[in-house]
Amino acid sequence: MVRSVLMAIAFLICPGPAFADAKQDCHTGSGEVAIRGCTELISRNPKDGGAHHIRGNAYCAKKDYDRAIADYNRAIELNPKIAILFTARGMAYMQKGDYDRTIADDSRAIELDPKSALTFNERANAYGGEERP
Repeated sequence: MVRSVLMAIAFLICPGPAFADAKQDCHTGSGEVAIRGCTELISRNPKDGGAHHIRGNAYCAKKDYDRAIADYNRAIELNPKIAILFTARGMAYMQKGDYDRTIADDSRAIELDPKSALTFNERANAYGGEERP
C-alpha cells in the first residue's frame, strides 16, 4: 500500500517521458498527433485551457468545427480574459456560417484586445457575410 502511494506521488511529481511526449505532441504537433497529445494533457489536467485551445485549433484545421467550438468554449470558461480564444471560436463560427456568433465573439475579443487587426478583419468579413438590416 505504501509503495503504491509513493509511486503515485512520484508519478505526479515527475510524470516521466509519456507526459513530455504528450506535451510536445500537443504544442508542436499537427492534426491527429496534436489532438492525441492535447487529449492526454487534458485527461491529466482538465483545467489546461492551453491544451483545449490548441486541440480546438487542430479540430478547426480538420474542419471539425463543432469539436473545435467545444474546446474553445472550455478554454474560454477557464480563461475568459484571453482575446485570442474568442477570435479562434469566432473563426470556427464563421466557417459554419454563423455570422452573428462570429461578430459577438470578435466584438468581445476586441474589447479585450483593441489592437488586434486580425479580429477586426474577421469581424468585418462576418458583417459582409450576409445582408444586414
